[in-house]
Amino acid sequence: MDTAPLVVLQMGDWMGGGWILGLLGMVVFALLVAAVALVFARFVAVPLAEGMDAGDDDAMEDLRRRFARGEIDEEEFERRAESLRRGQ
Repeated sequence: MDTAPLVVLQMGDWMGGGWILGLLGMVVFALLVAAVALVFARFVAVPLAEGMDAGDDDAMEDLRRRFARGEIDEEEFERRAESLRRGQ
């Protein structure tokens, strides 16, 4: 008697749970990746971006104050403001 067909039937599929568990595993993995991306965005990327914007706003506000106090003239103000807008 040939036992090869019996071995194939006994092994079943490789995942042991069929396509439903395979699909469930992929969904859980995708949710895990999305959760890691959201945590990264919330606690790393957003604060970094806000910090960069705040620094630019602070520099522009300081420049406005210096102009208002008469420490720099309009030409110097415009030159420095343009430099801040370009990110230099």
